[in-house]
Amino acid sequence: MAEPKFDKLVAVCNDLLKYSKEAEPIRNYILSRVRESDIDQYGFGFFPEDKNIDLLFDKLDKKYLQEINVVYPKYISLGHIPHGHFYMHNLILPYYDVYGNVVAILGRTLLNDEDRKELKLDKYKYNHGCKKGLHVYGLKEAKQSILEKGYVICTEGQFDCIALQTHGISNAVAMGWANVSMYQMYQISKYTKNIYLFFDNDSAGKEGHKRVKEKYQSKGNLNIKTIGGIKEYKDVDEFLKKETDIAYKNIVIEKLRDIHF
Repeated sequence: MAEPKFDKLVAVCNDLLKYSKEAEPIRNYILSRVRESDIDQYGFGFFPEDKNIDLLFDKLDKKYLQEINVVYPKYISLGHIPHGHFYMHNLILPYYDVYGNVVAILGRTLLNDEDRKELKLDKYKYNHGCKKGLHVYGLKEAKQSILEKGYVICTEGQFDCIALQTHGISNAVAMGWANVSMYQMYQISKYTKNIYLFFDNDSAGKEGHKRVKEKYQSKGNLNIKTIGGIKEYKDVDEFLKKETDIAYKNIVIEKLRDIHF
């Protein structure tokens, strides 16, 4: 097996997130979303802006960073300067394969919707050459639980997957979009034929439920069902963080922990 190419970068960015002063806004944000222990569990990291790119150069060889296409030249009038692929998507989330190797990296910007629109900037950015339809987020953590429980819960967003896993719903994964590619379905179906879709509580999520069921229900003896949105919340992560009716929330959690086909 080839040496994992992103592992060293993820380790350094993880340390920067935890300890560098430049990462403080990113660190405060991620600690508002997940537990401190989850930073290591899920490999969250801080990718510096171009003005602080030396934070990477101090720990990693420039040639390595160029080989994995996360740093490349930015040409200016007087020559060129180093430019980071995730320079505006400073929070990074690694994707692991089932063996624990980093196979892809997703960057997230913390800019608000108005600023992103003005800059024509997407909220998320994958590593150069990545095709998100080839990867399932959280499968490394979920695979054993999927086998034991006999079903999987597929969310849309990565934070939804983490929220479920940290609430004991350990057989949850994320697709990264309101869709499921053929290859993602293949990866999931190696562990179970019983699939619950739990996408965002919006029109795109509902259309995604319908589209995935129509596309795959009749293939490979798959059993595909959907979980509806919870109250007025946009997704399950928001529900688990904001719902104040503890009794109701616990009922929902217990039902998700033990769904029966």
